[in-house]
Amino acid sequence: MGTSCFIVPYVYLDRFSQRQPSLPINSFNVHRMLITSVMVAPKFMDDMPRLQKHLLNGRNKERLREEEHKDDSPAAK
Repeated sequence: MGTSCFIVPYVYLDRFSQRQPSLPINSFNVHRMLITSVMVAPKFMDDMPRLQKHLLNGRNKERLREEEHKDDSPAAK
């Protein structure tokens, strides 16, 4: 478990508090929210390499980059 697994929960809690102002993080729920975010963050971070590998699905990385740049070109819009 790297340091990012301690930073990501902070980001989760920050985003939650911004997007759900009607559900404030307070002394009654802070422990549950913190424990849940610390448990979810490593799962998300550990799944990222597998997700990227799944998305490539046998394509080579250079071809994928070319396709991404082709979609970003002004002529494609």
